[in-house]
Amino acid sequence: MGTGYTYQCKNCLRMGSLTFGAGMLWYDYENVKSALHWQFRRQLEEFEKVNGYSSKEYSLNLYTCPKCKTIHSRFWLRATSQDGKIFETIFKCPKCKRKLEEVDEEEFDNKNYACQNCGQFEIEYITESTWD
Repeated sequence: MGTGYTYQCKNCLRMGSLTFGAGMLWYDYENVKSALHWQFRRQLEEFEKVNGYSSKEYSLNLYTCPKCKTIHSRFWLRATSQDGKIFETIFKCPKCKRKLEEVDEEEFDNKNYACQNCGQFEIEYITESTWD
């Protein structure tokens, strides 16, 4: 089950959405791979070709930039090979290029984040939804 939010910045009026969790769409591993950015998909395919994999974990997660304080939804995946090698998606802030940090879903409601467009802390959450 996943959660989604639609938001709008009260300062610049930019609208956006955030989704996180896992749903039935992800039962098929080909769907999972298609959700990855093309660079990650290519790296994963090379990893699987060379190493194979014994386990995989994936979900839509929330991330924040420690510098810009913006919030982002990203599709995370970790594959582990039989001999313990790990492939994992790592994300960078589109603005400052720092490594994004995962946000605990429990902490999400209690934090204030900056608008990705104007940088102001004026984000208002308009709707909440659940999806499967």
